[in-house]
Parts: sequence; structure tokens; C-alpha cells
Amino acid sequence: METKWQTCPMCDSSEIKRVKRTLAFDTKNGKVKVPNLVFDECSSCKEQFFDEEANSKIDTYVSRSVKKPHIPSR
Repeated sequence: METKWQTCPMCDSSEIKRVKRTLAFDTKNGKVKVPNLVFDECSSCKEQFFDEEANSKIDTYVSRSVKKPHIPSR
């Protein structure tokens, strides 16, 4: 897996790797785990960079965690 980043914009390190793993995100409905997420990560400062595909996958998992409002039947 290849990264598009030459250097980390946060710490200027050139140690950016493409990784694939499960990440957990805090939401108002609790933690949401996104399995097999592919993203870039700086080995020096641990900053994470998500491309469009990764962001789309994160959005999908987070939106599934949103609780539907209860509408009483009449």
C-alpha cells in the first residue's frame, strides 16, 4: 500500500505509512468501530490522514449508529 504523502504536515516527518486496521470513533451515541479501514498514518506523531474512500466508510458506520427517534403509533 502506497501513501500520497511525502511528509507529515503536522511534524514534517517522512515516516508516513499506509495502514489497514480497525479504528474506534467517539460519537454522541457511543463508540463506533470501523473495521479494515485503510488510511495513512505518521509513524512519528501518529497523525492519521483519511482519503475520500476512508471518509465514506467512516460516515457509513457512524450514520448506522444514529438512533432512530421513536414515533408512537396512533
